[in-house]
Amino acid sequence: MISNNWRDSVYLILESKTDQELAPIQRYGHWLHHTVGYLPPEAESRTDLTKYNGMVVPENVAKAWKFAGISRDYINVKPNTFEKQIFAESMEPLLEKVKYYLTEDDIANTVLFMKAIMTKMLHMHYNRELEKLNVNSSNVEMISWDEQKKEAFGYMEDNTSSTPVLTILATERGISVSDLASKVVEKVNDYNQKVATLLSKQQIIDQLIKNANTIKDLNVVLHTRFGIHMPYSQQEEEGIVTEPEFNL
Repeated sequence: MISNNWRDSVYLILESKTDQELAPIQRYGHWLHHTVGYLPPEAESRTDLTKYNGMVVPENVAKAWKFAGISRDYINVKPNTFEKQIFAESMEPLLEKVKYYLTEDDIANTVLFMKAIMTKMLHMHYNRELEKLNVNSSNVEMISWDEQKKEAFGYMEDNTSSTPVLTILATERGISVSDLASKVVEKVNDYNQKVATLLSKQQIIDQLIKNANTIKDLNVVLHTRFGIHMPYSQQEEEGIVTEPEFNL
């Protein structure tokens, strides 16, 4: 149920959560496992939005959730209740509805809405991929890693530089500081190369999303990159015979 003050609310896009996890943010719409929520004005002063890992969007973009992913230029709505029905699911039979044709503003806002969620999904995917690079590192190793790198690169430039951490580690391993410094530098370079590869792949998809101008363009990106099926009518219209593919 939408508050009487919903037009003055803060609108957010968040990963789908339970109502208890969302509170005091109220559910407004949904798309692709994401919730469109709004925070009533009376709750703003006592709510820390940073803990929700959400994205604040303008009201007109939040409204567009109803149109996301469609391949036609209209939706069916119940007559005489457009303002309410356009943003709420209805179970009435199709015969009791009329066609609402999207305006240019509707389409533009829907494109912005879809891009916001797709970009959020993309960045979440690559954040997880980045975390995998560190999955086998202990907390102790992670805490000392910056110092190890500093000492290793310093030693490679000047083998008389101070290496208190590397000296202890090398002694425990039974190898020389020189050998350990080389291993650390090699590991850093390998890590940086993997990060650069992830960034490059992310930027390719980022650019595909940015270059999309229409809802249908974004449906193609969802189909070919995110593994999310485009509407069958669009698939037939564009002659796309391949199945959805996850290729981020």
